[in-house]
Amino acid sequence: MRARLYCRLVKDALNEYAYDAEIAGLDYNLWPHSLGLDLEISGYNDKMPLLLEKLLLKMRDLEVTPDRFKVIKDKIAKELRNWDFALPYNQVGEFARYLLSPHMWLNDDIRDELGNTTLEDVKAFFPQIVQQFHLEALVHGNLYKEVCFVHTNYHGEPLTLR
Repeated sequence: MRARLYCRLVKDALNEYAYDAEIAGLDYNLWPHSLGLDLEISGYNDKMPLLLEKLLLKMRDLEVTPDRFKVIKDKIAKELRNWDFALPYNQVGEFARYLLSPHMWLNDDIRDELGNTTLEDVKAFFPQIVQQFHLEALVHGNLYKEVCFVHTNYHGEPLTLR
């Protein structure tokens, strides 16, 4: 739940920037996965490294305000409640993944955890996950080796995308 809240808060913080990027033909998605976080960037290759850098910096330097946390938390709670009203054939995939994955929980469990998750929990969580960042990239298209950037991780060590 903390990872889901963190991803939504990052996306919320980048909303204005992402809108301009989308108008320019770039898009991204960030979501929690059972083994970490998934980040997907698509669009024109000349500005992808800039968008990726902006995303990684926001993920590292996220500042969470209580009002935005409440809005995001309420939105997730509403989505979890509404999921119960989805068509059964849409729900079947979720139950199948639950049966096959040791790291997945049903909505009832997630709702309980969401109710117990506080702003302080998320603020304490995301530095821990950022410290463990490990980037792997699958590039499809026209992204050149010369177009890479070097930045630093949470500890100031070089972080290179090639």
